Amino acid sequence: MPIIWAGDFNCVLDGALDRSLPKMGTKPHMTAMLRRIMDNLHLLDIWREMHPTTTHGAYSCLDRFLLANDGTLDVFWAIYQVRFLSYHAPLQLECGTHMPRPAIPLWRMRPELLGDLEYRRDIQEALNGYFDENWTTAQSRSIEWEALKVVIRGQKSY
Repeated sequence: MPIIWAGDFNCVLDGALDRSLPKMGTKPHMTAMLRRIMDNLHLLDIWREMHPTTTHGAYSCLDRFLLANDGTLDVFWAIYQVRFLSYHAPLQLECGTHMPRPAIPLWRMRPELLGDLEYRRDIQEALNGYFDENWTTAQSRSIEWEALKVVIRGQKSY
């Protein structure tokens, strides 16, 4: 499973590259803690990996994407966007994954079953029961949809 950890880490990893004034405001204990976490979780600062000697052009580089160094993600690019009224810079990342898809085939209802009046009645009854019991309990529409498909699958499959 790919890991992407992004945000304002409030510390620099390399004072020479991550700060415009290298000796200003360093927090070595924060840097050591972040490096230890990165080492333990095998995370990479992807912008720094793609720009190993480039300075970022701001007072300090605090915002970053840390990605798992496990080969599950292909990073196409990572760039800092223009800063606007803040010392934080939007960091944009484009990546893809080449993780294998599950071997379990996708379930699809056979369309010809909708021509069967008894099957349609059974489905309608199951849907009515589902919505009567679960109308306001779903945390999101996607969860509701996944649960609804389970109800439909549980009906006669002929």
